Amino acid sequence: MATSHSRSLWLPLVCALLPAACSDSSSGTTADAASADVARDNASVDAPAPLDVPLDQPAPLDVSTDTRDAGTASDASDASDASDASDASDVSDASDAGDAADVSDASDASDAPPPCATGQARCGGTCVDVQSDVMRCGGCDVVCPTRANATTTCTAGTCGSTCNTGFGDCDGNASNGCESPLDTASNCGRCGTACAAGTMCSAGTCASVCAAGTTYCAGACVNLATSPTNCGECSTVCATPTNALPVCTAGVCGSVCTVGFGNCDGSALNGCETTLATSLAHCGRCGNACTAGAHATATCAAGACGLTCDAGFADCDGNAANGCESDLASAASCGRCGSTCAAGQVCRAGACATPRHASFVYAPGAGTVHVYSPTTNNVRLSLDTGAATLTSLTTLALTADGVRSAAVPREGVLRAEGDGPFIAWVHDGASGDKVTFAGDVNDLLRGTDLYTWAGSNVTVFTTSTAPTMVRVQRLSETGGAAVDLGTWAPGADQQRTFAAGGVSGVYRITATGAPVTASGQLLTETYNHFAYVPADDGTLSGTSFRYAEPAGAPGIRRMMVQSFALPLDVTFRVGSTTVTRRLDAGATVTSVDFPADTLVQASTSGAALAWIEADPNNGCDGTLLDAELVPSVRGSTYDTEWVFRTNLAVSGCYTTRRADVDVIAYANNTVVELYAAGATAPAARETIQRGQRLRVLTDAEPNRYVRLVTSQPARVEMSHDSFQFVVRAPSITTYE
Repeated sequence: MATSHSRSLWLPLVCALLPAACSDSSSGTTADAASADVARDNASVDAPAPLDVPLDQPAPLDVSTDTRDAGTASDASDASDASDASDASDVSDASDAGDAADVSDASDASDAPPPCATGQARCGGTCVDVQSDVMRCGGCDVVCPTRANATTTCTAGTCGSTCNTGFGDCDGNASNGCESPLDTASNCGRCGTACAAGTMCSAGTCASVCAAGTTYCAGACVNLATSPTNCGECSTVCATPTNALPVCTAGVCGSVCTVGFGNCDGSALNGCETTLATSLAHCGRCGNACTAGAHATATCAAGACGLTCDAGFADCDGNAANGCESDLASAASCGRCGSTCAAGQVCRAGACATPRHASFVYAPGAGTVHVYSPTTNNVRLSLDTGAATLTSLTTLALTADGVRSAAVPREGVLRAEGDGPFIAWVHDGASGDKVTFAGDVNDLLRGTDLYTWAGSNVTVFTTSTAPTMVRVQRLSETGGAAVDLGTWAPGADQQRTFAAGGVSGVYRITATGAPVTASGQLLTETYNHFAYVPADDGTLSGTSFRYAEPAGAPGIRRMMVQSFALPLDVTFRVGSTTVTRRLDAGATVTSVDFPADTLVQASTSGAALAWIEADPNNGCDGTLLDAELVPSVRGSTYDTEWVFRTNLAVSGCYTTRRADVDVIAYANNTVVELYAAGATAPAARETIQRGQRLRVLTDAEPNRYVRLVTSQPARVEMSHDSFQFVVRAPSITTYE
């Protein structure tokens, strides 16, 4: 690909398909462009001659083939360093197909807070004793079993039990606890001690009569006050409730809950109904309710309250009282606890990354660049002319809400790179015939605070909801006060033109109460402007469009509408006249002419593109000489898929001045694919690096179908020649 850091594609294929494109009868423009685009060795990529792939008229457009993510692209510093994904599922956000920074393993996002003290373990987010706690003996999930007639113990993290007074484990089987009362003739006082005939066991001693405080029952002296099998009187056996052991206290039956259970409702009928190990209302003991902290869900595990952090948050300080206080998308805890980003970095998809703010735009010839920045900013300008090294131009030091300009000495890719976001406009000068639409630093074309370049007029458009006030100002390049062009209290669906006094510069449009769209205009000649019209939703793909030019604007102008999916109904309204058209398999573009000082509107039954062309009926129409960023199928100028047509007007005088189509990469190793109409496999494929321009079509005839797909978000620009052009190019934020 020829680089200016640009590359021109695949000439042999073009010559085979379109011999006339390679003949000597062609204009010298293509040859001149090829020589100007002398390849330089960048990332060891060869530079074939320019390519123009002839493609047939399309069947109905199918824009669903590629759904690569249009999110923010990551740029690496060399050709081998790009790692952007192309996952179609990640258009917002993205997280995302445009992130070069490595994302930490998901398990890191919940790194444990500081370790617990010796003898403790973190159970449910809380440090607890695991050496002597029978609920967590040796580990969070180890609950010591409850044995009959025994007291459960935990010693040095090991479960055990101690027989209650008057009972013994005489069969040596720990599972049935202390099964033997030690007041029987066979186990009197201790296991295996049997009383002689004619004696009985009383208070652990063989005797001829029962000791005081005991009663002879069924061959044994028992304490009716404490015996669960002779409670209050002989043969009264205490019941065994759910999850409990029977006890006799002062001759009255009762029960004791087994370890891990509690009688939290106070009812003896259902026994010990509550599992203390997991109950949020009774965690570890009755009445101990677990509460959720910030960005967390309360948990009860092994009888200890804890927290489960919401996605993207962590308990980095180990203090459950303040919940999961750390945002893992913050520079202080990026992706995991303890990961702090360096100064100037941001946290992006769980990894620290350095933001880069850049705008790369092809200037067909010499001209001027204006730059606006909302914040204090240094914007470094250089020009890629195809030489071995970039031509350094200047650094624009901008104050907050400031504007500066600089000369662009010749054709090439203008590279503007700043410390923060900005908007750049590149044009060939303050004369001629040019239109560009206003936008903000986020590339939204409808809003309450918009910016545009203009030379003669600024026209503002309202929709069905009108703002209470609109103000238009020209911003100073010397730091002085802005110059007011006027204010307007509009109604719904109106337009108004503000005269710029012939002063080329950057203009601000502010609206109070509702958003607007606006265009900057320089209309002193009749034959050269082309601009995509923003939809009412602020993107370049929508269902409602509007435009107007001021009274006295020379020539004829036309609004065009292109369908993405057929059939499509289009309704044009020119002043009070309504025209309805239908696009189907035989026609994917329709149009209407409109006079100056008249609002033209287009409404469509589905997503579409709209643009305006100047003087389309002039035999020497120069519409095709303008330059413009092409909207994608999603209405963005920074994306991964484009389906469009080259300019439709036919030039009788300038037969060689048709349309050149370039792709400009914002990430290394960006793969560019060019498709024929209806094709599922690309007709050509090339890989370019950050800042490089790839010319995919040279001198394309009017109404040429184009489908482009890129592996990472990029920009597509349509232009030809250096005659009267303006391109609006807000900065793109990428990360490394």
